[in-house]
Amino acid sequence: MIIEGNNEKDHLILKIDDSTGKFVDVTKNIIFLNDAGRAYYVVMLTRFGEKRTYYFSFNNMRIFPSSHMINIGCKPVYLNNKQIPVQCIVQFGSGPYKVFTTNNTSFLIPSINILENDIRIFTISENTKVKNNLLFSYYYSLAEIASQNCLDDQGIEKHLFALYQKINCINPDSVLSNYYERCNSTESIEENKLIFPFMTNYSQICALRMVLQNKLSIISGPPGTGKTQVILTLLANAVCQNKKVAIISNNNTAVANVFDKMKELGMEFIIANLGNSNNVNEFFSLPHAYLPIIKEYKDSSVDQKQIKTVLSSLESLYSQKNELSKLIQKKRI
Repeated sequence: MIIEGNNEKDHLILKIDDSTGKFVDVTKNIIFLNDAGRAYYVVMLTRFGEKRTYYFSFNNMRIFPSSHMINIGCKPVYLNNKQIPVQCIVQFGSGPYKVFTTNNTSFLIPSINILENDIRIFTISENTKVKNNLLFSYYYSLAEIASQNCLDDQGIEKHLFALYQKINCINPDSVLSNYYERCNSTESIEENKLIFPFMTNYSQICALRMVLQNKLSIISGPPGTGKTQVILTLLANAVCQNKKVAIISNNNTAVANVFDKMKELGMEFIIANLGNSNNVNEFFSLPHAYLPIIKEYKDSSVDQKQIKTVLSSLESLYSQKNELSKLIQKKRI
């Protein structure tokens, strides 16, 4: 066997990584490979671009020939539910696949899911495999102990542990993954699309931006500081951006409070007040009741430029008011 050149679409070469003990893709670094009898004779590039010669045992390398190109046609390709720009997908033998993007990058995956309308790829990193995650194991153990000490078979502790038992892996694109991996992925927001339809202040504006930019956020404060107001503003922005929001709580009162606030403003039609069977039945008993109102809001023309100008002025005023409050507080001290 002789391999010359580093065409990643012609073959796949894996080598044991000395630090992790796992096979990693080294195809693009291989310049020449030959079966030298008792080992592979390999010429490869180092991370500094230098050519080095090595002898690797057969057990430390795996070589796959290119089997065939996957026909993706015009189907969009999604990686962990996010569409990615794909040039082609190649399968090596009956084993792994390699995805080549239009951004001149590539990555290896064990399997793909070819559906009628699209292609789905899910990757689970080692850190998100729940058996290897210490933080998950800690919470799992707490739930198990609480369940064992719960005398009520219908108690929330029993239910919680039953849910933990059903989790086999965590989608790396999920909020739960961000929490367990102690990282918080961020994304950019379109400032000109932010709206503040309710009375607000500077700290609430900052909180809204934080929530929209980060996958996981915590907003805390004593009663009366505007936490519910932030939720209402977040709801309004999510609806305007065609996003879905689930409002959940460990008690019905907190959820009902948000619904009642929206009802006072005449905007309860954007909320499906569910949570228990009575609410579900009530909501779906008149499924078309709010359609005329929704159509009226949808058809209303909005001057985005004017909104941006007004919001910029408001934010400036709120910022000045915030600084004034700080000065007054400082003077009192």
